[in-house]
Amino acid sequence: LDRDSPGVSELDSNASSLSTVKRQRSLVALKTVPNPPTETYLHDLHLYHRTLLSLEFSGFPTTDSDIPNLSVTWSCAFTSKPCTRSNVRADRLAVLYNAAAAAAHLAGVEPRSDERSLKSACHGFQSAAGQLSHLRSVVSGDGSSCAPSTLDLDPECLSMCEGVMLAQAQACVYEKAKSGGSMKQGVLAKIAMGAHEMYHKAWEGARARSVQGKIDKGWEDGLRQQALMFRAAAEYWEGLAAGAKAKEKGEGYGVEVARLGECLSYAEQAIIHGGKCKLDVTPVQQLKAACTERHQEAAADNKTIYLEGVPPGRSLPPVKSATLVKPLPLAASLTAAPDTPLFPSLLPRPARLAVERLQESLATSLSNLEASASSLSAAARSDLNAVDLPQSLEAHLAGDCLPAGVWESVSGAQALSPRRALASTKATVDAAAAACRGRLEAAKAALDEWRDDDARFKAENPGYEGTRDADQSAVRGALDHYADLVSNAGRSDLVVAASLETDGTRRAVATLEKTRAELDAGMPSRGGIGAKEIDAGELKGALLALTRLMAERDERVARFRSDVEAFDFKSAVSAVQDRTPAGYQKACDEALGRFDAPQIEVAGMEEAQAGLLARIMALNDAFRRQRGADEVTRRREEYVAGVEASVAAFRALYDQLVEGRNFYRSLEERLAKTEQAAKDQGISVRIAHQDYLDMKERKERSLSQELADAELAKRLATELGADDSLRRREEQSNRDAQYAASLVAMEEQSRENEEALVQLEKEKEKAPPKPKKGEADNSWGSWFGSLGGSKDQTEEKTGLSQPLTAPPAPTPLQGYPGSSNDEAPPVPPPSFAAAQRGAPIYNRTERAGSYEPPSIGPNSVVSPPPPSFEEAQLQAAMKISGGGAAPPPPADVDESKVGTLREMGFSDSDVRTALAMHRNDQEAALNQLLSG
Repeated sequence: LDRDSPGVSELDSNASSLSTVKRQRSLVALKTVPNPPTETYLHDLHLYHRTLLSLEFSGFPTTDSDIPNLSVTWSCAFTSKPCTRSNVRADRLAVLYNAAAAAAHLAGVEPRSDERSLKSACHGFQSAAGQLSHLRSVVSGDGSSCAPSTLDLDPECLSMCEGVMLAQAQACVYEKAKSGGSMKQGVLAKIAMGAHEMYHKAWEGARARSVQGKIDKGWEDGLRQQALMFRAAAEYWEGLAAGAKAKEKGEGYGVEVARLGECLSYAEQAIIHGGKCKLDVTPVQQLKAACTERHQEAAADNKTIYLEGVPPGRSLPPVKSATLVKPLPLAASLTAAPDTPLFPSLLPRPARLAVERLQESLATSLSNLEASASSLSAAARSDLNAVDLPQSLEAHLAGDCLPAGVWESVSGAQALSPRRALASTKATVDAAAAACRGRLEAAKAALDEWRDDDARFKAENPGYEGTRDADQSAVRGALDHYADLVSNAGRSDLVVAASLETDGTRRAVATLEKTRAELDAGMPSRGGIGAKEIDAGELKGALLALTRLMAERDERVARFRSDVEAFDFKSAVSAVQDRTPAGYQKACDEALGRFDAPQIEVAGMEEAQAGLLARIMALNDAFRRQRGADEVTRRREEYVAGVEASVAAFRALYDQLVEGRNFYRSLEERLAKTEQAAKDQGISVRIAHQDYLDMKERKERSLSQELADAELAKRLATELGADDSLRRREEQSNRDAQYAASLVAMEEQSRENEEALVQLEKEKEKAPPKPKKGEADNSWGSWFGSLGGSKDQTEEKTGLSQPLTAPPAPTPLQGYPGSSNDEAPPVPPPSFAAAQRGAPIYNRTERAGSYEPPSIGPNSVVSPPPPSFEEAQLQAAMKISGGGAAPPPPADVDESKVGTLREMGFSDSDVRTALAMHRNDQEAALNQLLSG
């Protein structure tokens, strides 16, 4: 919203919508993002994305050049590099990225122990892939100029993250197919091959030119390992399927052996890549062990029984893949229109500019039209007044009565009771002026009073530094300004008061106090002389025609104004199909054309008025010649003019008095506020005085108490003497004996720990037991077939047993709009191995709203390993060194207490050591000094 155009009223009318947007953004741009994310947080992300998308559709700026005073800042999920843009689309893209990350993370933490949770996880990964796909299409197209220029929103990086999401969804499908136990081996091979292809594509994405070298190298090895493991699984299932088919047909045993050999080759490669990024390769070793056993059996049977040739692995046809997942379109929760339309009165900036030009054009046309009509009417009246029309005609036609139009203005003035109205209003003005002067004096007196009190207090208390509330410049400046206003108004009051006492005012009031009968009686009578000799009918008709023409013109102008004010400018551009500046301007030009006809009609009346005036002047010349010798007519016209002058004089004085009264009332309200401000300042200064006195009293009491304590300590030291020293030494000896006993127990426990550690190392050296014959499928199927969710999984989930975590999300910095430039310190993205060990997708460094880069592995935080036996011994030795617990860190020594203890006869070094050890506890330090 522009605060300068069209004005604060627009801000007020859209305050509710603006508050809604700010509230929604505050729920997603958090300093600390929920870890793991909650369904509520995901809902807030979707809601805010819907809001931003609706703003884009309604024409809010999507490029930085459109609205430079908007600032949204997000940090890259991989590099922590902040990027600030000035458009709502950049904000929306970052929010959608976060929504994808949160959706994938929620899918990753699904238990996946039943069909429902597997479906939920698969749907979550596909939804995240769809959101990332949408982001990639936007930043690859016309949205590239508005998106944050960060790595996480690079098209190739988004493609990699999308592939990771799809691969995890495919893994969920595989897990569901495997968990049933009834799926054919060939189908399982195809599903595993599909997961391999997806992980392979993601691995290629990590090697893309714009990505490689900018993310941790462990990503390449990790994704490569995932692809190789799924390829090994595909070869394994395809080999088992080939073996089953060979038993049916009696041939093909060599193909089974070759497939299983390929499985072993890929498994070995997966182990190598896992070692590069320090991943747990136990699941791959289990797969390799199961495949080795089956491979040895199949090879032995083929060598001794079937005697088939084993084809080379490269000659085998590739395993067919079955891709059963795809990116899902954006959900309705991300794209549906908000329940309540936001900023209904706002227009897109191009449309708004076109509408503003239309408004300016119509305002100019209206102003010109009104000015032209007013000028023509004023010119006509001026021309008529110059020849004493229509007063002379009205006086002639009125007979012996005051003209009706003149009496109407007189009766309007009489309704106010002229004499009483002037007197009472004058009294009100005087009272209001006196009240303002009183307020001025009271405010100045309040300032002077507490200024003097503050000066006196400073003189009595040299240590008092004063307070910023003692600055009177602002209040005194306001009072000086108001005093000038009162002075100027007082001079105007004197002029008005003098006018009220003039003879002209008295005569005007007296005239207005007469009844109509009295006014009619004062009208000079024609007495029938010459009345029939003057024919004014034609002149009267011409004047009436001119009056109707001016009234019609005024009506046309008023209608034009009404049409302009009622015109729905938004509708003129809201239905435009061509949403470009040219398209909006064309629609506004068409709307402007509809206002041409009224202007043409009004302009045509100028010529008609000129003709009527010329005719009136000619008729008036004839009329004047006829009444030139009529003295009665002249006197009647003078009488009517005098009555009208009385009305005008009263109106002028009364309006001046009313204006003065309103001025003083408004000024008195402001003076009352200023007076209260002066009193409030005085109260603040007096409170500061009292606070200073209280602080001073507390310091004096504290000093007195310290002196009393020192005197008491000196007396106690004299009374207690050596007996207390002997008692304290005996207590210290008892504590030393107890500590020695605990040390012996600790050494015994250490020996037991060492023996347990040796036994554990021996057990680790033993090779893991091989699976039993016939159980090759189940021996690793519980690992590979339940990617991160089956109940028979180990507690430490690694390798293929876990899906990749969500893509990282950009992090909001402080504030919106106009984010702070303070950047959080860059946090290096975790290695792939670190992610595999359990690093969550969200940054654990408490950086504002940050995500860590996407990781593979479980989502729980891994606790640090326990210390080794040697480390434990070292820690124990450190704790017991010196015959007791380690002393607390040294504290700053209180110099006043140093002086007190030194006065008792102790050395400076002993006093400082004792106070530091006991953290300035004077009594404890004294006891130590007395005990030697």
